[in-house]
Amino acid sequence: MKDVREIIEKPREVALYSCLDTGGSYLVLQVSYSAYDEHYAPLPEGERREVPCSGFVRVSEPIQLTFKAITNDEMVARAVESLNEQERKTINELNEKLASIREKRSQLLALTHQPEPCGHPVGRVGVNADGHAECGACGKVITEPSEAVQ
Repeated sequence: MKDVREIIEKPREVALYSCLDTGGSYLVLQVSYSAYDEHYAPLPEGERREVPCSGFVRVSEPIQLTFKAITNDEMVARAVESLNEQERKTINELNEKLASIREKRSQLLALTHQPEPCGHPVGRVGVNADGHAECGACGKVITEPSEAVQ
């Protein structure tokens, strides 16, 4: 954690950036610099080029900032809280997807297993030794349509 604290507390330049996709959305981002030009050729000694931030345009002058890191315990607590929230969202999304799959399966089964007149699913009707139609599940002989309805 000591290395993380050193990285956080390192002085850096930040600026206000505007999102190119959505109007009115602004972020404070670190200004990045490169020792190479846009064609990856080295710049002269001591020169550096600002690296554009994809999807954003810098709208302010950079300022120098030094952040003060929170304690290690606070970092861990916030990381755990963030992971817990991510887990809750993932569980909710998964439950929604499972419910959708189960509903689609029920609809599909309802279409393919329409009940016979006796109330049993299609394909469960057979023929007994006497040649009469018989429900394969309950064994009831189906002779008349009115008898078949229960």
